[in-house]
Amino acid sequence: MRHLLFSAFVLFCLTGYSQERGEPATVSTSQETVPAVERTRTLTFTQMGQPNGVRLSGINRFVDLNSGIRLDELVTRASLSLRVLYPQGMRHDQSFVRVYVNNQLSGLSQLSVARAGVPHTVEIELDPLLFSDFATIRVEYDGTYDSECVDPGNPTLRFDIRPESTLTIGSTPLNLVNDLALLPAPFFDPRDNRKLRLPLVLPVEQTEASMKAAGILASWMGAQAFYRQAEFELLEAASPTRHTIILTKGKKMPEGMSEADIEGPSLMIVSAKENPWVKHLYVMGRTDEELLQAVYGLVIEGQVLSGQKALVKKVDLGAPRKPYDAPRYVPTNRPVRFGELIDFPGQLEVSSDKPRASINLRGNPPIFNGFRK
Repeated sequence: MRHLLFSAFVLFCLTGYSQERGEPATVSTSQETVPAVERTRTLTFTQMGQPNGVRLSGINRFVDLNSGIRLDELVTRASLSLRVLYPQGMRHDQSFVRVYVNNQLSGLSQLSVARAGVPHTVEIELDPLLFSDFATIRVEYDGTYDSECVDPGNPTLRFDIRPESTLTIGSTPLNLVNDLALLPAPFFDPRDNRKLRLPLVLPVEQTEASMKAAGILASWMGAQAFYRQAEFELLEAASPTRHTIILTKGKKMPEGMSEADIEGPSLMIVSAKENPWVKHLYVMGRTDEELLQAVYGLVIEGQVLSGQKALVKKVDLGAPRKPYDAPRYVPTNRPVRFGELIDFPGQLEVSSDKPRASINLRGNPPIFNGFRK
């Protein structure tokens, strides 16, 4: 029966962001164990936007990598593991690799004459205090083959970094204040470039309206995740170790509350009893209609919410959208600036190593059918 309800839940998802195929949602039935306080995350250069690796030279001396630091984590250690190859014939005693974090020098490694011409790994420890929010890691190559005169275009000045090179970050969780103003964090954090995996708890009494509410909520989260994609797991109860969103219609209240405490469509964020840094968002209503209104309040009025609990009194849904008027479709009724279409700063920049720039367009199906014709 629950598999049928999950199928209905998927049908109500309104965005174009799909879950990974071959990984159906599961129901948690076993007791989850409390994880260790410290967490470790490893990102490859491929995951940080360099699927082909990096080739540095005397002309193109550096590359910038981006790694977001979640709002609910504190970096305690960080390191780069670079799988590299550079030629012989250099003054290796005067050649270095420098690493900057947010424009601050954080690590330095001298090249080795014994390893020249042989692929090997260079380990560089980084200062964890420099990591915050959207961290930019710059890897800079400073090579020379002559102590007096150096031609930056000389092919001897070459430093290749393989795509399997990694950035490892160790962190401990932070106990955020229970404030709706942080939404959609920590349930979705734009600083986290990994795929969104979010647990959901559906109402005890599942109806068409409650499934619609869950679908709208999942659609909104999918739109927030954007290129990261989103995956939702259905649980029987809130997870003690993972941020969870719980939809309820007055029969499964947070600890210390009763059905009489719900005055109408409400949103409330609380801490998990076992781990206070784990947050649970309750989307509540006494009826299906109130639950749906609470969801609308979250996805439409979420930017003006504040405090631990909020009562959603009225939500302006606006005029119904026109056909083929999805928010991420390219408008066809006006000129569109390139700046509106880029996915990240610097997307339109070109250089000798990147002579072309590209932009992704998303349009309604009839337009693309016309292009193909």
